[in-house]
Formats: sequence, C-alpha cells, structure tokens
Amino acid sequence: AEMEAAAKAKAAEDDAESSKPKDPVAASAFGDDFWEPDAPFSLSALDDAHDLARGVDVNAELAERAAAFAKKKKDAAVARRRRETRRKMRWPSDDDDDARERGDGSSREPSSSSRVDTLTLTPLGEVCATLRGENELWLGVALSDACVADLDEYQLAGVFGAICADANRPASSSYDPSAKLRAALRNLEPIAAGVMTVQYEAGMSSSVTLSDGVAALCEAWASGTTWDQIRRDTNLDEGDIARVFRRTAELLAQAPRTRELPESVRKRAKAAEKLVLRPPITDLS
Repeated sequence: AEMEAAAKAKAAEDDAESSKPKDPVAASAFGDDFWEPDAPFSLSALDDAHDLARGVDVNAELAERAAAFAKKKKDAAVARRRRETRRKMRWPSDDDDDARERGDGSSREPSSSSRVDTLTLTPLGEVCATLRGENELWLGVALSDACVADLDEYQLAGVFGAICADANRPASSSYDPSAKLRAALRNLEPIAAGVMTVQYEAGMSSSVTLSDGVAALCEAWASGTTWDQIRRDTNLDEGDIARVFRRTAELLAQAPRTRELPESVRKRAKAAEKLVLRPPITDLS
C-alpha cells in the first residue's frame, strides 16, 4: 500500500511539472537539455585556454621574443656601422683629407658639398660614363688603375680582353700571360673584389670578370699568332673565339675617346685595336 501511494505521488508531480508553461528561449529546437555558454566566444580566450593547457607562461614567452628582437636590432645597427666605416675607408671625403693635413686625426661628418651624391662627375665617373659594356663601373675602375698605364700594346689587349670576358663562357688556352701581364692581372684582383663588395652592398648584380685565359688568348693573338694555331690551343669554338676578339676590339676602340684615361693608355689602345682586328676577324660581318 505504501509503494502504491508513493507511485501515485510521483505521477502527480510529473503531471504538475509537465503542465507548467515552458521558457521560449530555453525550449529551442535542440531540446530542453541544450547547453548555453556562460560567456560569448572569443579567439583571445581560446588562445589563453590553449596556453594554459600547454603549461606556457605567456609573459615569459613575450619577454623572450622581445629580447631576441632587441638583439637582432642591435646586430643590424653594428653591421650598418661597419659598412659605413668600410665605405669611408674606400672613399675618404674632403673633410677627412683636411683633418689629415691638420694632423689632428679628427674626422667630421662630410658636408653636403663633399659628399659623393653631387651632380658633378668625378674623373672616375667620367671614365665610367664614357665606356660601354656589361659593367661600366668595373671597366672604368680597372682601366684607371696605374698598373695598366705601363703595359705595351700586346699586354694591353690582354687586359682589355680579360675585363670584358663573357662570364657565361669560361675560356682556357695553352698560352700563359706574359710576366708583366700576369702582374697586372694580380694587381687587379683585389680591385675586382672591392668592386664586387660595393656592388653587393648597393644591390647590384653586374658581373665582374677577370679571365687569365682570355687575357693570354688576346695577348697571343695581338702578338701575331695565327688563326689556326689559336683554334687548336683553346677550348672555345671558332664563333666564340671571334666573339672574344671582337668584344676586346670594341672596348679598345672606346679608350682613345675617353679623355680621362692616361694618354699612354689611349695611344696604345688604338694600336692594340689594329692588332686585334685582322683577318679573319675583319672578314666577319
């Protein structure tokens, strides 16, 4: 009897609960057991929960990143100062020259009138502006060096050929440069390295060539070696050989018109051009 009474009481409670009006918000299409979040969704809260699950100290991680960025910034500033120092050592300003003449060893920031970025070309700038080639800067710097002024016509043809050689067609031959030509090429090697460094810092990608093989080949040709002998003593085919000699002759032809070059270089370059431009090179169209 007691169990029947308890069952009837439970049934009465269920009927009373079902007869109550339902909340329209809670009674959604997902049923009465639909879960509703306590707070709106946010990405930052999700990141915080993810970091908490990984056991990461967010503040420590941010501090570590800030320290790494500060170190990179400091290293970049040091590298920039080094580049500026090297640039000043290569091209000292007029103010630096004045300081050395005074003997005080001091160096001031170059004034606007002594900086390189003026509208007046320097003698080296005049040479580079007159010459035409793949890399006028390298051609002008090389031909303005003192080691070129003492060469004869044959050696001069070798230097001109070496500095305008095609970087995509490396040449080799059975000939060796003469002692004086080899010495001039060795003097030009550090200059070529300096030009490449300056170009890299300025974002330039022009090739800087100094080919001993082409130098020896052009010197031998200007000295009177026959065409058949040249063909047998090099790895280049006839078309590439002719192209090397024509490029060399074209650069030699520009030297007499470059007034800023030493007079000896201009005169001997004109004579060297005639030595290089001989049959069968002159027979080519």
